Amino acid sequence: MSPLHSINQAYSSQPLSEKALREAAEWCVVLADEDISQDQRRDFDAWLQRSEENVCAWESMRDTWNSFSSAEQPGLSTTLVHTFEQERAERRSLLGKSGGFAVLLFSLFTAGWWASGIPAPQYLMADHHTAVGERKTVVLDDGSQLTLDATSAVNIAFNQNLRSIELLKGRVFVEVAPDNSRPLEVVTNEGSVRALGTAFSVERRFQADMPSLRVAVYESRVDVCPRDTACQEVGSGHGGEVVHDTFLPQALNSTAEKPAWTAGTLTLDDRPLVEVLDELARYHHGALRYDAAELAELRVSGVLPLGDMDKALDVLARALPIRAQRFTPWLISIKRKKE
Repeated sequence: MSPLHSINQAYSSQPLSEKALREAAEWCVVLADEDISQDQRRDFDAWLQRSEENVCAWESMRDTWNSFSSAEQPGLSTTLVHTFEQERAERRSLLGKSGGFAVLLFSLFTAGWWASGIPAPQYLMADHHTAVGERKTVVLDDGSQLTLDATSAVNIAFNQNLRSIELLKGRVFVEVAPDNSRPLEVVTNEGSVRALGTAFSVERRFQADMPSLRVAVYESRVDVCPRDTACQEVGSGHGGEVVHDTFLPQALNSTAEKPAWTAGTLTLDDRPLVEVLDELARYHHGALRYDAAELAELRVSGVLPLGDMDKALDVLARALPIRAQRFTPWLISIKRKKE
């Protein structure tokens, strides 16, 4: 069965989640290692048995990996490589290596959707999007400035009455050009954030498969509007999170004019370690694996560099009872140290 036929078949009943596909891609990397342990094989079997979706994701990803590795479809390979180079130019040198194919499998898999005629994930077709480890600043038609963090995507829709930014994935920092006749809003599935002239950040998060919307205001005020409940006004130096249509306010504990991530650092004030690892994963060209339940109680404060994964993990390992195990330069596993 061809990989694209397998993808079609898997998607015919219910779309596979990005989470399942990413985990399947990570297992392709692990199982490609000749020195895989019995514990890892047991973990893989347990992952497969966890859900039917995992089985479908594994079959599709495995078939795709086999196809790319054998290079039996030169036409498709050319299309995939061309698409991939546009999205991940900085990793182009890896394409000819078997290890590179394993590490980049998920990125190539999403490109395969496009090449096969299957609708691609929205974020790959967005007006503006960023790759792993990439930040980008865009000046919009009205003079507003938009900074996208790594692995983020937005669509822009301006008209004579409204300026709308649809955040599909990741997070953005918006410096709004004042226009009293046209409010600017950032829209997501979880709700929207509206302002006239201000500076604020918006982030879509998925913790334990639960979507949420995180907002931080750095200048002036915004209205935070959960999807099905009333809007709440939030002022400078404050923010919060929309969870289950409820806005939970929170002080920022910072007088900065913009979020630290726009300058390539991660400033932490008693943050859950799991959230910190998710932040770092945006800048890691590969897979960062950890058990969220195992690390749930650990919290951290300090400043970490976003562009240097080794340094960031070393800082965390000195401050917390964890260890980072590197299987390859791209696959890193975080474990809690045993008492």
